[in-house]
Amino acid sequence: VGCGNGMHSIKTARRCRHVVGVDGNLESLGVAVRSSRSLPSGNAEFFAADLERGLAVQGARFDIVVCLDLLEHVHQRDLLLTEIRRALKPGGTMLLSVPNRGTSWKRRLDRAGLFSYSDPDHKIEPTRAELDADVTAAGLRVEEVITLWGEIWATVRA
Repeated sequence: VGCGNGMHSIKTARRCRHVVGVDGNLESLGVAVRSSRSLPSGNAEFFAADLERGLAVQGARFDIVVCLDLLEHVHQRDLLLTEIRRALKPGGTMLLSVPNRGTSWKRRLDRAGLFSYSDPDHKIEPTRAELDADVTAAGLRVEEVITLWGEIWATVRA
């Protein structure tokens, strides 16, 4: 979800039976489609969607959803997380990353009244507690978290 130019999707397709990438940026999806032609099995497909409105996929279809550096760009995070839960098979896994607002550097910037987000397009950069609350509200469960390089990396289960 939020596959952009397909870089992670195409790497994943080399190890998985079937990969579906979705993004709202048609230019990036064009890159993904062209790059996927190099895959020997043709097991990757890509489609465009407004992620603020949900995912046009069958429920309980996916074993794993990869959502890297996307949630911070979305206004309707609650809707998107609920849609991801719907798309996951029971017990399915989401691999998730978001910028971590809880770093000491960002806290210092906040205290000084300075802009602390890593990108002006970000709608939110959550703390670990905020991410846990969003994930839980969507009916998902955080299993493992690593905070590294100003990012929160989480393994989440349906």
